[in-house]
Formats: sequence, structure tokens, C-alpha cells
Amino acid sequence: MIDKALSFLCDELNGYFQLVFNVKEEKVILSSLNGEQNADKVMITLVNIEEEQTLRNAPHIKSPISDRSGESLNPPINLNLYVLCSTSFNDHGESLKFLSNTLSFFQSKNVFTHQNAPLLDPNIEKLIVEHINMTYEDNAHLWQMLGSKYTPSVMYKVRMLALAQDRWQDNRPMVSGTV
Repeated sequence: MIDKALSFLCDELNGYFQLVFNVKEEKVILSSLNGEQNADKVMITLVNIEEEQTLRNAPHIKSPISDRSGESLNPPINLNLYVLCSTSFNDHGESLKFLSNTLSFFQSKNVFTHQNAPLLDPNIEKLIVEHINMTYEDNAHLWQMLGSKYTPSVMYKVRMLALAQDRWQDNRPMVSGTV
């Protein structure tokens, strides 16, 4: 599901760049960086995943099978993805142009639903993209951790990716009010 969410964001940003700059090639790619830079690209890199704690206590019982038991399914886990959008162009001006337009795109469209983004995977209800302010020190630590040379970049938090397994976990007796 993480791959589908990030690929979707790449596709949306590529579509925007193709419209704004009239380019035919894809300028946005998923990248782990790994110390390598891709020339003339905007790279989207997953740098952290966290569980959304506020939605953690969902019930386990899915549906009753009989009067005495029900099928148990663990509740979905709701994730926040921290995504780095970095630019790597031979011309520094081009890097800044694409970074500025990345910021503009997510400022103008930061909520993706099936109504405003028909290509959103059917298993993803909604994605919300929020800009994350990073201090100079945080930025330096991040690039050091990535083992890569700094390039112009911006950090986003992509909220509320729900992961759920459709397999039943076990059969449990249901609790009832009568003994």
C-alpha cells in the first residue's frame, strides 16, 4: 500500500509538471537516494513511517458467525509517511524551479480523494499532504543519515494511509449480557 500511495503522488506531480512545463518525460521518480543522485529529476524518498496514535483503539470483532462466536480481525493500522522531495538537476536554477513548483502543487492540492483524484488506488480512502518545517540541524542530520550529498528539498507528511489485512485472525466467543 505504501508503494501505491507514493507512486500515485509521483504520477500526480509528473502530470502537473507535464502540464506546466510541457515536458514529455517523467521528472518525478521514487528514489532511496543511497548516496546516488539522479540527474534532472525530482526524487521522492520515504524517510520515516509512524503510526497515527489517535486512531489506535479500534474494536477487534468484525462480525458474528453464530450466537456464541465472532470472527476477529485486527483493526487497520493508520500510518503517516514522511516523504522527502529533493531535486537533482545539473542546473541549480532548474532545481529551484522544480522545487518551487513542487511546493506550489502540494499547496494547491494537499488532499487527494477519489472525487478529486480518480486514479487514487481504491484501497486508499484519502491522502493528506502537509508541509513539515525542518530546522537547519534537522536537515543536516537527515542528509547525513541518507548518506547523500545535500540537494534542495522539502519534507512532507502524508497522513492517514490505512493498512488492513482481510484474513481472519481467529474465532472468538462473543460476550453477551446473559449467562
